Amino acid sequence: MPVNHTVVDDALILRTSPYSQLGTYGWSARVAYEVDSYDEATRSGWSVVALGTCERIDNVAEATFLRTFHDPDPWAQGARTLFLRLRWDQLTGRRIGMTRMDTRSAG
Repeated sequence: MPVNHTVVDDALILRTSPYSQLGTYGWSARVAYEVDSYDEATRSGWSVVALGTCERIDNVAEATFLRTFHDPDPWAQGARTLFLRLRWDQLTGRRIGMTRMDTRSAG
């Protein structure tokens, strides 16, 4: 499911609804989080997967700090009052198409 995120120090910070599936079942669970991007014009892209355990950020001062300086700014409608921290223990990634030569236009 799409979730906005930000990176703070060595962790991903996610902001979601406490009643979403991630808010209900994700904290205190082992999760995988994937971020992808592509550029159709250059036929290139990348993908990163972080694996680790999510934890709730219940400290009001910390949540206020995150909201002020590192807010993941959710796009979805509704109250997104729950902050989760994902400290990854595995991080993998792949980039594709960055060195591809287009042989169709040669010659």
